[in-house]
Amino acid sequence: MARSEIAERPPLTVALLATPDSTASTLFGLYDLLLGARRDWQQLLHRADVASPFLPLIVSRDGRSLLVYNDIPVHPHASLDDAPPTDVVIVSNLAVSPWEPLDDRYAPEAQWLCERYAAGATLAA
Repeated sequence: MARSEIAERPPLTVALLATPDSTASTLFGLYDLLLGARRDWQQLLHRADVASPFLPLIVSRDGRSLLVYNDIPVHPHASLDDAPPTDVVIVSNLAVSPWEPLDDRYAPEAQWLCERYAAGATLAA
């Protein structure tokens, strides 16, 4: 595949799922990593500004600001209902004791993940 073909592709939309049990370091680290892909290397090597091949979006249950683990504020880009079609969904982490039952705590998120998968998205954690 030619270099120009890669540059002309639209970016992959990557939804990063934010929950009250997410850690900010993992969530924001993934966001920064995805935005810097290709772009940072090209700036260092060729002094060229190029776009990342990824469009990361932070998504939460209702799209409103929330406090994640350790009371760090996060301002999502979209709610589960308003998120655009996604190519990839990443559940960065859940800072929950392995002995703490989740029950239905994340039922809406689980349903949304199933729907994204059925629509062709790649799921990652």
